[in-house]
Amino acid sequence: MPEPIDIPHFSFPFTFGTSRHANVVEQDTIDDVVGCISVALLTEIGFRPEVPTFGTTNRVFDMQPLDLVAMLSEVEEWESRGEMIMTQSPDERDNLIARITALVSLRRADQDTVISEESNA
Repeated sequence: MPEPIDIPHFSFPFTFGTSRHANVVEQDTIDDVVGCISVALLTEIGFRPEVPTFGTTNRVFDMQPLDLVAMLSEVEEWESRGEMIMTQSPDERDNLIARITALVSLRRADQDTVISEESNA
């Protein structure tokens, strides 16, 4: 049985569980931070009218190599709980597509350990 969640945040991507309730993660966990980073990376600046400066620059038609330093800077403006290392490589089937891999680390205040998760964009 999963541990109870003290401070729930919607999980990303937003899904419903078997109980027909929205799935949640514990606030300030690696899952929460990775979800928040993903949302910031996937939201184009200006898309949210209530916070028009939220998000990152649309890089759909940018040529490789992409400016990973600029991407990191934009994400860190919105999510400072995680540290990221990003790498990029051409897609195996289409060299015009950049595959970005992000390693996200989180340092917990109550422990002297680093928790990491790798994700592919």
